[in-house]
Amino acid sequence: MQEKLKILESLKAKREALEMEITKAHTTPVKSLTETKKQLQEISESVAFQVDEKEELPDTLNISRDKSQTNLDFRGDLDLKLNHNNYAVECIWNSHNIMVCVRNGFDIENNGHILIKDVNSNQDSMIFNCNQQPTSISMTPNSGSCFVVGDSSGLVHLMDMRIPKGKVYESSHTMKSQVSLINGLSFINDYRFMSMSPDGDLNLWEIRNNSLKNCEQIDLNEKFDNIGCPTSISGIKGGTIRIGCDNGDIVSFVGYDLSQMVKSQHYSSSITCIDTKEDGDNYVVSTLGGIVEVYHKTQKLKSYIDLKEAYVCCRWIPQTKSQFATFSSKNFISLIDLSLNSPILSSHKLKSPPICARFSDDGRLLLYGSLDSQIHLIETPLL
Repeated sequence: MQEKLKILESLKAKREALEMEITKAHTTPVKSLTETKKQLQEISESVAFQVDEKEELPDTLNISRDKSQTNLDFRGDLDLKLNHNNYAVECIWNSHNIMVCVRNGFDIENNGHILIKDVNSNQDSMIFNCNQQPTSISMTPNSGSCFVVGDSSGLVHLMDMRIPKGKVYESSHTMKSQVSLINGLSFINDYRFMSMSPDGDLNLWEIRNNSLKNCEQIDLNEKFDNIGCPTSISGIKGGTIRIGCDNGDIVSFVGYDLSQMVKSQHYSSSITCIDTKEDGDNYVVSTLGGIVEVYHKTQKLKSYIDLKEAYVCCRWIPQTKSQFATFSSKNFISLIDLSLNSPILSSHKLKSPPICARFSDDGRLLLYGSLDSQIHLIETPLL
């Protein structure tokens, strides 16, 4: 930066000298004057280029909410009231259908259900009852109707929304499945996916002929010393899978080879969410310590810090180049554009603390479940 400033000062001095020559135009031949003006134009363009570089965005920005900030409105489209003590703990989109894991209280022995609702229809929601509490859900790539669900007992279920009861196949504890609840699922390709548990167990599953096969299992506590409990998993088909932990560690691997898993990053507080953009190269990380960071592959693009709040979730907004959302412990959602020096585009107070949140495939609708036993659907501004 110091070198750029020195270059800028030098160019400005040359420009001033040339301007002095132009003021003496009455004694200057026409050809010489034309050449001087041409040189001045070249230096002016060079100065402008240097100023643009000097004003490049800082690597770290404070995103504490400014009370004077003008907020764009989020318009509420749909509020679904759940039964008392029921909570939406995970949610996904399947085209215009919302698919939600609904827990009956937080006792792992209770039964829960999967709620599926077409947001473009007035028809009642589809309900698939579960023998345990559903805790995580992921769509099977290129299927449109099949999905997998992890539950509070550590079992994984293959389900199809076209079948009345939904369930196609259920894993068992004799298949080396987790013994504690499944708190994350992520597909690696069209038929293989990862499941994770807070005790550090990771399982690689394969869908074969409407059944599930456990291909590999790894214990993070055995592979890494002082690893935390996994809290978030994210990746896209064929790309890098990243797993965040409550001690601030992030581990990652590519493909199916779990033995190649490495610690890739570390934070001073718990990782609450990792979300990977559709291109697979960009991802955003949120922490309980008030830090949100954006990466391109292994290169950190931006850090956003708010020492007044913790972040419970972060999500890319689909169909945008550089916009994502953060969800704070104080019930605020903030829309952020990493290409801007004043990054907060909008900040909105939610009705209740969010538990889970996802944007629709076109980015126009936000679905979130909250502690007030409701599922909320709101329209995203700016798009």
